[in-house]
Amino acid sequence: MSEAPDANLRDAQRWLTQATTNLDGARWLGRGCLWAQACFFCQQAAETALKAVLVSIGEREFRTHSTARLVKQVLAYQPEFADFSQDAPLLDRHYVGTRYPNGVGDQSELWEEKDFRHAEGAAAKIVELARQAIGTGPSGAP
Repeated sequence: MSEAPDANLRDAQRWLTQATTNLDGARWLGRGCLWAQACFFCQQAAETALKAVLVSIGEREFRTHSTARLVKQVLAYQPEFADFSQDAPLLDRHYVGTRYPNGVGDQSELWEEKDFRHAEGAAAKIVELARQAIGTGPSGAP
């Protein structure tokens, strides 16, 4: 752990703002039926929100993009994130395959609206719980 509590909160709020922006981007891409890309941004929203929680408590070591690993790390401090232990690995599915065409086939065939709906729901819940854990209001303001 590092940094002063005020710096932790300030940095966590920056991470949470990014998580919210990623979720907004996912929803925008979903409206355009770009399912793979929307799912990727859902994963990014969840990852960034989880990192916001870790930053808020002074944790700066998270050398992973895996939401499943990050949930485990957050659970050491915030047991209310236990409900996401099942959603996190599913979100991780959207990290690499949605961005790189080699090895996964045609993205338009692999990601569908139902995938986005599930990813968006999980990401939105993680972002909201992160907001509550950090102690900011619905807009991200304290």
